[in-house]
Amino acid sequence: MSSALRSALFFLACSANALAGVPVDPPAPYRAKLPRFTVEQFGTFACADVLVETNAYGFVTRVEVKSASRADFGEACLVAIRQWRYAPARSYGLPTPAKFIQPIRLTAGTVSAERGKPAAPSLSAATTARQQ
Repeated sequence: MSSALRSALFFLACSANALAGVPVDPPAPYRAKLPRFTVEQFGTFACADVLVETNAYGFVTRVEVKSASRADFGEACLVAIRQWRYAPARSYGLPTPAKFIQPIRLTAGTVSAERGKPAAPSLSAATTARQQ
């Protein structure tokens, strides 16, 4: 068997396992500059949950505000996260693209970001995986 064919089969096996719910180590932000906010801008508390997609290299490829206590706070978080860099998610030790929720919290003028939580797979993605 040629090495190209072996590589293609390995890739398909990993992709199928990822769709089947094989655990994936989530990405971790390592170049994540949090925006500076003042109490005058957003009050003493604001929060946003941002859907983030990264490629296998850890670059942010898509961001979308899923929920935010204030629309302007959510937009400010989008601007910041677009510039972040993540250590890539890993499946079986190999880097893989990821989709997750990145929570951002502002409490008494201090901004914090927890490690992202995996996003639930969409119904259309699960249906497409079963049909293939």
